[in-house]
Amino acid sequence: MRFIILTAVLAVFGCTQASVPSASTQPSVSAFGISDLVRELRRSGLTVEGAGEIRQPFFSPKARVFRLNGSDLQVYEYADAAAAEREAATVAPEGGSIGTSMVAWLATPHFFRKDRVIAIYIGSDQQVVAHLGKIMGEQFAGR
Repeated sequence: MRFIILTAVLAVFGCTQASVPSASTQPSVSAFGISDLVRELRRSGLTVEGAGEIRQPFFSPKARVFRLNGSDLQVYEYADAAAAEREAATVAPEGGSIGTSMVAWLATPHFFRKDRVIAIYIGSDQQVVAHLGKIMGEQFAGR
């Protein structure tokens, strides 16, 4: 009799444990960030080097600047995707104006957004543009 009760208790306990995942097995929900972008660019075989930070008048966060195969990549990380989307909406289709700022780029600008990240690649290397598009989705502004 004790064996049957013990077996029943173990069976119930085992089922309970299996049906309620522990906190360590819960999927983690995190938005795409700068470190994800850098990791994916490096996985693509591109050379990515940190080049400091810059504050631009047209976006609220500071940009982390990277040298990407010899050209500049400005990356802006927002608190959430909605904030990034709001500021991305201020960029003119060709990228020459952002909100009330007129911008004279030194090279062709390419704007990408994924989740809470906006990236501006300033260059003409089509391999870089293709990799950014693959990682972040189609560019939303620029040429």
